[in-house]
Amino acid sequence: MVAGSGFEDILIEAGVCASGSINQVMSGAHYNRAIRVHQYMADAVERLLLTSFTNVKTIDHDNLSEMVSLAESPSFDKLVSVVNSASCAEFLNDYSHFKTTVREGCLGKTAQFWMMYSDCVWILLRFLEGVKENDLDMYLDSLRQLCGLMFSADHLHYARYLPVYVTTYSGDVGTSRSI
Repeated sequence: MVAGSGFEDILIEAGVCASGSINQVMSGAHYNRAIRVHQYMADAVERLLLTSFTNVKTIDHDNLSEMVSLAESPSFDKLVSVVNSASCAEFLNDYSHFKTTVREGCLGKTAQFWMMYSDCVWILLRFLEGVKENDLDMYLDSLRQLCGLMFSADHLHYARYLPVYVTTYSGDVGTSRSI
């Protein structure tokens, strides 16, 4: 899906992956390394997006002093107070709106492509979290989201049988989900 986008060149230039192992990472042969590479790239895309957001929107740093305090000395109590603060809620709402506009193409096709890539990585990470935590709802929800990716990646057998699998097991849980 990212072949020919410069993804491999970015990884090699950043020193994340050696040129000799890039083909195995891209094909998924080195599973753990590939997951780590995708996490790094999604993090980089998110950081670039946040930088772009702060350049576009003027942010009153006095209102976000709680977030700065949390970053300087993290603790659970500070996290709870930041999450419950109105300034944090406003910041996250504005950032979410900005990400939506980027998905719609306001920063161009390149930014739109990397947002799509980041969304795909997050779907994969939620799937892995659902498996590791034995969270059936998260697992089935992420599988439902993976259906479209299987079609677009031309994995025909997964694309054909994954919707049937999701539908079958969604009914067993007792929740009504539609694909």
